[in-house]
Amino acid sequence: MTKQCTKCNEIKELILFIKRSANKSGYGSWCKKCHSVYNKKYSIDNREKYVQWHKNWESNNKEKRLEINRNFRKTDKFKVWKKAYMKIRWKNAKDNLSDYYVKHLLSKRTPLQNKDIPNELVEIKREHLKLIRAIKDA
Repeated sequence: MTKQCTKCNEIKELILFIKRSANKSGYGSWCKKCHSVYNKKYSIDNREKYVQWHKNWESNNKEKRLEINRNFRKTDKFKVWKKAYMKIRWKNAKDNLSDYYVKHLLSKRTPLQNKDIPNELVEIKREHLKLIRAIKDA
C-alpha cells in the first residue's frame, strides 16, 4: 500500500510514514524523511526552546528516562556504538598521551593500580613516550 507525502509529493510505501492515530489512515501526512529534516531544522532554529523542553521532560520523567537508558544498553545497537566509540576514544587517548592511557601503560607493567599512580610518575612516563615517538619519527 502506498501514500503520497504532502511535503515532498513523492509516493511511498506506508512503512515510510510515521504512525499517527489521529489521522483517518493511521499514518501521518509527511514521510519519515521529511519529518526528520523538519525536526532537525526546528531544533536548530529553536535551540533554547528545545533545550528547555528536554530538561523539563527529563525532570518530569526520571523513571521513564532511566528505563529507556537501561533497555538501550541491552541492545546490539548500543554494543556496536560502544565498540566504535571506545575505539575512537582509545585512539585519541593514545595520540594525545592522556592520563588515562599513560596510567594504563604503567599499571599494565607494574603491580600499581591506576588510583595508586602518582601524577609525577605519569608526567615522567608521558615524556618518555614522547621521546620514543620522536626517535621513531626521526
